[in-house]
Amino acid sequence: MRALRLALRRLSKAPGFATIAIFTLALGIGANTAIFSLVDGVLLRPLTFPHPEQLVALEQSIPEFAQKFPAFPVNARSFFVWRRDSKLLAGISILQPSTWVLSSNGSGSPTRISGATVSAGIFRTLGVTPLLGRGFLPEEDLPGKNHVVMLSNEFWRSQFHSDPNLVGRTVDLDGHPNQIVGILPASLRFPHGSELGQFFAPSSGNEPMQVFQPLGTDVAQGQNVGNFNYLAIVRMKPGVNAAQLKAEFDVIEAAMLSATHAPADIHVHTIVTSLRDSFVGSRALGLWMLLAAVAAILLIVCLNLANLLLVRVHGQGQEIAIRVALGASRGRLMRETVLEALLLAAGGGMLGVLAAEAALRWLVHAAPAGLPRLDEVGLNPVVLAFALLLALACGVLFSIWPAMRAARTDPQRALRSGGRSASDSGQKLRLRSWLVGAQAALAALLLIVAGLLVASYMVLLGVNTGFQPQQRIEASVDWPGVSAQRSAFLQTLLERLQDLPGIQAAGLIDTVPTQGVNDTDLLSYVHDTRPLVQRPLGAFSSVSADYFAAMGIPIVRGRTFTAAEMAAAAASAASRNAPGQKPAAQPPVAAVVSEYTAEKIWPGKDPIGQQFTLSDPEPVYSVVGVAADVRARGLEETPGLAAYWPYTLRVPGAAALILRTSLPIAEIAPKIRQAVWSVKPDAAVSTIQSMDGLISESVAPRRFQLTLVLFFAACALLLAALGIYGVVAYSIERRTTEIGLRMALGASSRSLIGMVMRQGLTPVIVGLLVGAAAAVALGRMLASLLFGVQASNPAVIAAVSAVLLVTGALACAVPARRASRIDPMLALRP
Repeated sequence: MRALRLALRRLSKAPGFATIAIFTLALGIGANTAIFSLVDGVLLRPLTFPHPEQLVALEQSIPEFAQKFPAFPVNARSFFVWRRDSKLLAGISILQPSTWVLSSNGSGSPTRISGATVSAGIFRTLGVTPLLGRGFLPEEDLPGKNHVVMLSNEFWRSQFHSDPNLVGRTVDLDGHPNQIVGILPASLRFPHGSELGQFFAPSSGNEPMQVFQPLGTDVAQGQNVGNFNYLAIVRMKPGVNAAQLKAEFDVIEAAMLSATHAPADIHVHTIVTSLRDSFVGSRALGLWMLLAAVAAILLIVCLNLANLLLVRVHGQGQEIAIRVALGASRGRLMRETVLEALLLAAGGGMLGVLAAEAALRWLVHAAPAGLPRLDEVGLNPVVLAFALLLALACGVLFSIWPAMRAARTDPQRALRSGGRSASDSGQKLRLRSWLVGAQAALAALLLIVAGLLVASYMVLLGVNTGFQPQQRIEASVDWPGVSAQRSAFLQTLLERLQDLPGIQAAGLIDTVPTQGVNDTDLLSYVHDTRPLVQRPLGAFSSVSADYFAAMGIPIVRGRTFTAAEMAAAAASAASRNAPGQKPAAQPPVAAVVSEYTAEKIWPGKDPIGQQFTLSDPEPVYSVVGVAADVRARGLEETPGLAAYWPYTLRVPGAAALILRTSLPIAEIAPKIRQAVWSVKPDAAVSTIQSMDGLISESVAPRRFQLTLVLFFAACALLLAALGIYGVVAYSIERRTTEIGLRMALGASSRSLIGMVMRQGLTPVIVGLLVGAAAAVALGRMLASLLFGVQASNPAVIAAVSAVLLVTGALACAVPARRASRIDPMLALRP
């Protein structure tokens, strides 16, 4: 307690030092606590299900297609065989994100809601008990018996006002009554569609899962190869690990393919991932990078404070020497210095936790919608313990060197050299220069990473999307009628929209560009005899004839669809879907292919008039036009094989309407809704947004990451500049006698300024070289975070070098100018 009182008294006599130390520590500890809370909530905390370590997610891979598609969702037939034959399972279930149109329910307009079709045992697999009602029964998985639903707790509260008598009533989804059999507990945090993987993002996006319905599919009759539609969730038996499960499932899969005479050139393997890692996906590296960035900030803070504390210890040299001469032990001197630092760290830690709480509110608000488990992020006991340990570690880290320096004080030398004429030894100056060099290296590393992310972001925004986003509006419309009814609805709706004042063009597509594709298949020549594994995979979209004009996609050769070809595609679909009838021979369906497809499939030939099929030989498609390549899956993925067919062939359940207009959204949105409801009052208009906004949303994760790294890099630069300034200014103060002697012997002001600048910038240059080398060495790790930019990009390194050197020069300039104005007579006066 005496030591504590002494430390408080000594700090009270240096309020400036204490204030700077506490606030810089609060910056570092607060930033680290906030980002660690994000990492803990998203990456580290176990899922809120019972025994989450037993839960894994399954995907499937076909090695022959691994280069283009390393993983697929699960095949329904595989799920059935796994469930039947596996000895390692405690439970297995599958799900597929879905959407429905909910009737007005008193709100005045139909609403599109998100959810999933699931196998009956999914909540038993997860270990979730309904809050009200019951779970699904096994027989409710079968076709015609699946018109029952379970509601999420949030949906029950927001739409039905927590009505405890809701179980047993019906809710109208897609025009069909569905009985509500259960309400899920509030503790259930089911992932959004985009958290389930890239294959499911287009169908449900970032909306929360609100409704769950049984499959309505007889999985025993599922296809062996071709339809990979589901995410599988498995609860392993206690003691079973992922490797054992994968080995068993691969054996079962091989036996199934052999027994069902699947193509011999197709092999299907199982990918087993922990359920938590499956939800997080590729976001982990970016979050760890942010945590590394704030850790670098905190290390710079500690280096700065170590420098300040070294100065403080040196300024107390005579006092320490007298105490040593009077018998104070070196251990006591070290304890006192460390205790001062721990008091500062405690103050900085408490202030940092308050700052972290405010920062977390902003982080959760500003984080991109696709970041999973944001509702689990907060200052929980684990995060508070992290902040406490961080504060203790900082206190020890920045005080241990000054404490050792205090303990090694030579009393005779300190008493002999006391006074204003004393100069620091070369060893002490070198020590503080090393600390400045370390700060410069960390700042350079952060600045280079930030520069690479900025360059990558700018390259990404500058890519050729293949369409014109300006003055384009996308409206998502969903109506659950049968195929022919939806086709007529969409045709009438497009005509109504085209007649609206201010609309120059109107078209539709099943999934808007940059948001993914709904249909992939093998593209083959007519009568192609190649094995399936040698046929390329393509992406296919259902569009209207005016889609290309509405979207601003150039038709570089040929033309788009005619009205007759749209009608012929509808007739082809009706012929193939007619129950109990053998489809009559139909003429080829008109198709438009991308430039890349034309060059890849028919090199050196005129693509117009060429024909192709998919894995199913019917129908045959005939190329009538070639469109510019479009980045359908996102700005980062280069265009691959792509083709478009009339939407009347495969009518989408939910369509993305594309409108070219110069009118603002606020003005045109009510007219769009009115046009939709004038055709079908029970259709849902879920979103209306600009294409510019959609593209901005697609790069939101990069922008979020970039904003934080830029902020941290700016903090690092500022802290490094303060460190450089402090060391140079203090060295000038301690070398006043030396400088006065130099001036008395004829040294010019220019030479003195050059000496100070050279000594101040030397550790900065060394640190810059070390930081640049570290950034290049980390290039392989950074590669997945960059787009179109190499980690060793010379322009970025040159720009960062210039910024850091200019900042260092400015930090040295003021002390250097002060040194040149020292009066030698005053400096040499005893």
